[in-house]
Amino acid sequence: MPASTASREVMDLASSCNEWKSYRSFGLDLECAEALPMCIRLGPYQKDPFRIHFGALAHFTDAAGLDLVDELAAGGGFAKHPILHHKDLGPNASALLYRDGTGIVVDFAAHQIYCSWPTTSSQARTVLYLFGHVCAFISRKRGRVCLHACAVELSGKAVLLLGQGGSGKSTLAGALARRGVPILTDDLAVIAEADGQFLVQPGRTCVLLRPGSVEYLWGSTDALPRVSSDVGKHYLDLTLPGYAHWPTPLPLGAIYLLGGRDPKVTVPTIQPVMGVARLMQLLPHSFLGRLLTPEQRAHEFQVLNRLLERVPVKALARPDNLSQLSALCDLLVADRMAK
Repeated sequence: MPASTASREVMDLASSCNEWKSYRSFGLDLECAEALPMCIRLGPYQKDPFRIHFGALAHFTDAAGLDLVDELAAGGGFAKHPILHHKDLGPNASALLYRDGTGIVVDFAAHQIYCSWPTTSSQARTVLYLFGHVCAFISRKRGRVCLHACAVELSGKAVLLLGQGGSGKSTLAGALARRGVPILTDDLAVIAEADGQFLVQPGRTCVLLRPGSVEYLWGSTDALPRVSSDVGKHYLDLTLPGYAHWPTPLPLGAIYLLGGRDPKVTVPTIQPVMGVARLMQLLPHSFLGRLLTPEQRAHEFQVLNRLLERVPVKALARPDNLSQLSALCDLLVADRMAK
C-alpha cells in the first residue's frame, strides 16, 4: 500500500475540543473528545490521562518510516500480523503502522495518542487497534505483562482463558457470560504485579465474537450487532441485562490453556500443567511479544516465573466442535468452585 494512504492532514484537535470524556481500560486512564464505545466511563479531570485524537497524526510521523511500508510489505515479514512496522521516534514516542494503512503514534512525554486511517479502513477498526495493540504497548512500557487471553471472574478471582487467535477463548467467555459469569476482559489480559499479587486489569465492556460462535450461542448472527461493516466480528454488550462486566482489578486465581480442538476428544477434560512446561506454554501467548526489547523480554520472563509460583496452570482438552461447549463451561466452573 502506498505510503500516502497511511498519512492524513495534521489537525490540532486539542485546541478545538471543549469537552474531553474520561475512560479507564486495562488500568489506563484515557480521554477522548468522542465517545469510546464499550469502555468504563470515569469522572472528569483524571490524573495524566492519555488523550486520543482521531483523524490526526502528529507532525513527527513523517519520520516514523511511512516510506518503508511498500518495502516491508514486499519483504513478507510478518504477513499474518496486522502491525506492519513499529518505529521509535526518539526516547518518548513510538509509531505503529498497520498493513491496512492505519498509523498510530503514541507520545509518552505529552500523553497523547494520534490516529489516522485511509478511506479503505474505518474508525471502528482503529478503535480495535487502540484497545488491543496500543493499550498493550503502553502497558508494556509501564512494566506490565500482557497475554493473549480472556479473563472471567469465578469465586472472587480472575481466571484466564489463554489461547491463540481462533482457539475459542472468546466463544468460551461468551458462553460463560450467558450464564451470568462476569467478564473482565476479552482477548487482551494486562497483569500488574503489586504487593505479591498479580492483578488482572478490566478491559472493555464487551466480548467480540465470530459469526459462527454467535449463531451457535444465540441461534442467529442477527442476535448481536456487527462491530462495523469492515470488521467481520459481532459484539456482546456486557452492560445489557443478564450479562456482567467486572469493573475493578482482580487477583489472578488460575490459568487455563486452550490448545487446538482435538477430533479424538469426545468429552472435555482438564489436566494440570506442571514444571517448566508451564512457562513454555505461556510464552507463545505473550501479547505483542515480537515487539519486546531484550530488557522487556527479560522482565516478562521474571514476572511470569514469580506468577507461576502462586498461580496454577491447567490445560483444557475439548472436541473439534462446539457440541460440548456447555459441558466445558460446567467443567471449568466446577473446577474453580472446588478450590
